[in-house]
Amino acid sequence: MPFRVLTLDRYILGRILGTMGSVLAVVTSLMILEHLPRLLEITRLSGHRGYIVVHTVAALLPEYGGIGLPVGLFLGIALTIRNLALGGELDVIEACGIAPFRWMRFPLGLAAMVSVLTILNQGWLVPAGETKLAAIAQRMEAGEFGHRLEAGQFIDLGSGSVLLFEQVDAVTGDLVGLFLRAEENIITARRGRFWQLPSGGTAIELRDGQIVQERHARVVDFARFEYRVGDEDGAPDKEPEDEFLKRVDIGMLWEDGATSSRSAVYGRCLWAALVLPLPLLALILGKPPRRQSGAAGILIGVVLLVLGLKMITPLIDGHSSQPELQATGILVAWGLFVSVLVRAERVFGQGYVDLLVSRIFRRFRRWTA
Repeated sequence: MPFRVLTLDRYILGRILGTMGSVLAVVTSLMILEHLPRLLEITRLSGHRGYIVVHTVAALLPEYGGIGLPVGLFLGIALTIRNLALGGELDVIEACGIAPFRWMRFPLGLAAMVSVLTILNQGWLVPAGETKLAAIAQRMEAGEFGHRLEAGQFIDLGSGSVLLFEQVDAVTGDLVGLFLRAEENIITARRGRFWQLPSGGTAIELRDGQIVQERHARVVDFARFEYRVGDEDGAPDKEPEDEFLKRVDIGMLWEDGATSSRSAVYGRCLWAALVLPLPLLALILGKPPRRQSGAAGILIGVVLLVLGLKMITPLIDGHSSQPELQATGILVAWGLFVSVLVRAERVFGQGYVDLLVSRIFRRFRRWTA
């Protein structure tokens, strides 16, 4: 018997890990693909486009992985339980006298490991990634990545601006002999510099040139002039506090002791704490009703998980004025909610959430018929 139970544990754990890994890979890939077109557009004229794209995606992986981990854990356990129930394996397990909390011990242990990994990720890896993103943005703002422009060709910068230059100085990298058509002005300069901004706009520094103002019919000489396209807001004078908090690890935030810092600490810890009840949530919502194959419970579970993570976002951003009270309230509410679901299954039976959703849909169809 002990050997059979150990085999069962490995069988269940293997199926959960396979599904969890697939979900994590899909969620992370989709989020990267959503961000990638914007990133490619921002770096379309940058001289080190590949470097920026690769390092930016690498810096975003902890943030995307932090979202994919709880979703992958929940779906891994819920879909495994659903498949076991549909295949009749769950009935066999229960018929052998193996209690749910006995064959669920490995999923519970996996949730504890994911919770520890989540606090490490949210506490240190995500801030490190945010710091890397900020460093890349600062280097782009300073123009360290250069450009990938060809001399002698008209370059469309957007917003009706067109740039043309004669050649590139091989020693300094400056653009030589610039012609810029910007709005209603024509700008010429002997030398200049071009770079892309983290906002997606472009910046051009022109030296020793003239501005021909067509509207006023006058010419203005200048020694140095900087023109930006697609960056109306410009560089912010002061960095938002929530952006700064994202780049500080959990240890330094706790030592700081400010209200916003404590709020961010509690929010990151809650992210890990919400992972712990996920096996119970998956156990209740993953099992379909008897002689049915609905999966509404799993869909509702994903929605509830996303809502739970959204609830702690103000804490993570440091926007809570009473972080201790709000964190305690969220933790207690989440625990009571899962406890109510477990208790409700004992009263209404397996798959009661799917049955309730089916009844709601049937009544809705009657009303709309």
